[in-house]
Amino acid sequence: MNLYINTNDELEKYIKLENKLTLFLCAHWCPPCRVMTPIFGALAEDAKYSNIKFAKVDIDQFKDHPVVQKIPGVPTFITYLKGEQQSMFSGPDPMQLKLTLDYLAQS
Repeated sequence: MNLYINTNDELEKYIKLENKLTLFLCAHWCPPCRVMTPIFGALAEDAKYSNIKFAKVDIDQFKDHPVVQKIPGVPTFITYLKGEQQSMFSGPDPMQLKLTLDYLAQS
């Protein structure tokens, strides 16, 4: 399932309450983000990752949020397990994203 986070409260809720969460931090003006958007969407629909919640976050809407302030650039992918950050990487790297999701799915 691929969600769009719209408020700070939603972002905090998903980080704290979801067992397994992958955030895709992106921006509409970012060409690499546009490349990764359909890949992220396809992975969100993959049965292999059905135990992971997928959420997309537009950094321009969350400039003051601590999660957004600590990222090095966009696109950035952050995974959480039971509210604790497990991994973070930046860049349009589909293989790294799949490896990260494989690890999270098995956790």
